[in-house]
Amino acid sequence: MQPELNLMSSGWSIALNTTGAYTIVDCVASSVGTSITPRPNSVAVVLRVIGASGGLQLFLRQNGSTDDFAHACSDVAGMGSFIIGLDAAMKFQYFVGATGLTLEVMGFLSSQMCFMATNATSKATVTVTSYVVTTGITAQGSDVPKAAIGFMSKIDSVSAIDGWYVRMNGSTDTRQVAGSATTSNDYVPFLTPVDGSNQFQQYINTVDQRCYCNGYLMNNTNTADTYITFATNGTSRTTGTTGSFQTITAPAATGILAIFYEMYNSNASGTPTFELRGIGDSQDDSGNNQILSSGSGFNRYYALVPCLGADQAQQKISTTNCLLFERGWITATERGRTIVS
Repeated sequence: MQPELNLMSSGWSIALNTTGAYTIVDCVASSVGTSITPRPNSVAVVLRVIGASGGLQLFLRQNGSTDDFAHACSDVAGMGSFIIGLDAAMKFQYFVGATGLTLEVMGFLSSQMCFMATNATSKATVTVTSYVVTTGITAQGSDVPKAAIGFMSKIDSVSAIDGWYVRMNGSTDTRQVAGSATTSNDYVPFLTPVDGSNQFQQYINTVDQRCYCNGYLMNNTNTADTYITFATNGTSRTTGTTGSFQTITAPAATGILAIFYEMYNSNASGTPTFELRGIGDSQDDSGNNQILSSGSGFNRYYALVPCLGADQAQQKISTTNCLLFERGWITATERGRTIVS
C-alpha cells in the first residue's frame, strides 16, 4: 500500500523562468536526485512560494485544467501554501508574469487523503457583509471531506479593497473585520475546514469577490494511516517576540506530521513580514513574505507546515500585528508506518 502523505521539512526548488504562458512542471523528472518523489497514487503537490516581496503574478493549476485566472493573479507577497492537483503523469502548470519566483515542493498528498478536481467549481454568492453557508465540491464515492481547498478571485480590475473570509460552518471566528482583502484582479488560495455535511461559510463585502473550490482533504476510514483534525474555531498561537524564530506551542496531540495555520495582519496599515516553518527547516524568506494591511490589500495567509514528527513548528514575525491561529493538524495512526520522507 502506498503511503498517504509524503512531506519533508525543507523542500526542493523549481525556478519559474518561463513568463507569460502556462508552463508544465513534471514532478517526477524535477525530483530526480532529491529526497522525495511523488508516489504512484499522488494526486496533489504541496508548494510554497520563495522570493519576491511583491508585484509579481502567479497562478497554479493541474495539468489539463482549463482554469484561467492568469488575468487575476495575486501579488505574491503574503501568499500561503498551495495544494495543487496533479494529472496521472504527476504534472501541474504555472503562470508567472515575471521572473524572480521559485516554488518549493514540500511534499505530496495521495488519493487516500485528498481529491483534486481538474477544474475549479464556482461557489460565488451575491450575498454581501454576512456569512453564507457554502457546500464544497461534490464528494467522490464514500469520501467524507474534512476541509475544502480553493481560492478567492477578484473579477474586476478596480484597485479597491474587497474583504472576504472563510470558516467552518458553525464557527464563531470573525476575522473578516481585518479585511482579508484582495485588490485589483487578485487571486488568493485558501483551505478551510468543513462540517459533517461538507459545508463551510464564506463572507464577502462586494460581489466582485468570487469563491472557487477545486478539492478537499479527507480521512479515508478504510485505509487511513493518517488522521486529519480540525477545530471549529482557530486557536491563537500568536507570539509577542519579533525578529527571531520562536517555537510555536504544540497542538493538543502527539505524532503530528503537519499543522494547518492561518496568519493575518490585524493592523489597518503597514506590511509586516513573517515566516512559518517546521522544526529542522532552515528556510527564512521572512524578508519577502509580507502580509499586506487591510487598508492596502489581502492580508491573510493559510499554511500547511510539515513538522516531521516534532509536533511543533516555528514562526518569525516583524511586528506583533502578525497574529497566528492554529486551525488543525495531521497525525499518524497507531499503525506506525513511515509516511514522512
